Amino acid sequence: MFGLNRRYGLERANLAAAALGAVLLLSAWEGGLFFEEASYRLAVVLAAGAALACLAVLACQPIGRRSSGIPSKASVLASTCVMPLALAGAYALHLLSRPLSDELTAEQAVRWGSYFLFAVLLRASIGWTGGRRHLASALMAATLGTTIAALAGWLGWRGVAHAVLWTDDPQISAAGARLGGPFQYPNMLGAVAGALLLWHAAMLAKARRTRTYGLAFALVSLSAATLLLTESRGAWLTTLCGAAAAWLAMPRTQRTVWLLRLSAAALAASAAVQVLEEPGRLRLDTAAAAACLAALAGAWLAWPGKLELASRRIGLPGAGARGGFAALALGLGTCMLGAAWLAQRPRLLGRSGAGGYETASSRLHYYRDAWRLIRESWWFGEGGGAWALQYEGVRTLPYVSTEVHSGYLNLALELGMTGLAAVLLWLAAVLAALWRKDRQVIPAVVVLLSHAAFDFDMSYGYYWLLLLTLTIYGLTGGEAGMAGEQVGRSAIGGLSIRQGERRNML
Repeated sequence: MFGLNRRYGLERANLAAAALGAVLLLSAWEGGLFFEEASYRLAVVLAAGAALACLAVLACQPIGRRSSGIPSKASVLASTCVMPLALAGAYALHLLSRPLSDELTAEQAVRWGSYFLFAVLLRASIGWTGGRRHLASALMAATLGTTIAALAGWLGWRGVAHAVLWTDDPQISAAGARLGGPFQYPNMLGAVAGALLLWHAAMLAKARRTRTYGLAFALVSLSAATLLLTESRGAWLTTLCGAAAAWLAMPRTQRTVWLLRLSAAALAASAAVQVLEEPGRLRLDTAAAAACLAALAGAWLAWPGKLELASRRIGLPGAGARGGFAALALGLGTCMLGAAWLAQRPRLLGRSGAGGYETASSRLHYYRDAWRLIRESWWFGEGGGAWALQYEGVRTLPYVSTEVHSGYLNLALELGMTGLAAVLLWLAAVLAALWRKDRQVIPAVVVLLSHAAFDFDMSYGYYWLLLLTLTIYGLTGGEAGMAGEQVGRSAIGGLSIRQGERRNML
């Protein structure tokens, strides 16, 4: 009977993870849930899903038995599920105190209520046997679909509208076009691509099998190519910060391999960008072909076991030992990073050379004006739409956007410093818990949280769904720095069941 329960648990976990992955993918296709109509549809779908999940748990979970997938002491995990409900309640309470807009405040309450339902479904799916592995596989599939959709929009394929931002202003784009993907906003896509790049890189560094390495290498390369095409300097900067966090979080024995393989993926991404240099067409000349050959060589050198074999054959001092291998890996990694840098230097430095930092400095005007409004309603804010309804009366210069360009300032405007402090304390607790549970998730979370400080990523529902997925996945992990090899095998080879579990199912 125990074996049958485990088998049915695997099936339920598989179905639940697939459904949640589909929600993530469809959320990206719906413009990242930036507009309210899509958010309402999501709320209805998630409410139905939560009801079905509760019925499934009551019908299939033995009474009095705790699921092995959910820790017994999980206060941070519980707060991650409850915090969206608390924020939904805060907006609902604003409706009793005459906010600036009842409609916009109610919309925010519905948004946060849907995030709460999504978190409940995440926690329930992980609680079933094998749920965590299935969720990781579903997240990979959903994010791969989002990346492919973005690149398809760059190529001009139908079904991805407004995926490219065209401009003649060198302060906005050095190449004349920036990839916005299904979000229709390059900076948001850049933040998502940077976060996913670092999450996939953790699996790439730990891959020991050929199939796992190939999958992880493709995911990292596609994410890096997408990040480059967005031309989002903020996303580039926060991805570098996340990479630094990844370097500090991982064991020292993995750092050399991580750098080598990430450098090879960067070279492959650079080659992909050269082929995709112009929107709507592929560049197939000698330079692009040479870049592709260099990328293939880099991928082969970073292949599991290849560099160790090469270091022994060429007879480096200390070859076969850790010192010789590390020296060779660092040298090759530096060369590949240098080649990628030289190939993409015009794109990386173009806007800087054109004086493009004027667009960044203009945001200081947003922040100064937003701070004036925050001081007028310091503790509890003005409810939903506080910035959109008030900025006309305080702006000191003309704005090019009606968004405040800081998710944290927007929270302070709508929920006051009380609401902002609660969110910041929750996020700090989440990061501390992730450091103990699963450090490989921290870099991706760092990218999302830091980029939201100077852009309006938090206005996208997809942002919160992705952040909740990563944090709940990480908080249900085992020991810090858990290996990513099992995730890769599950993603490409189906479910991997330990031998002891097989015996229980017989």
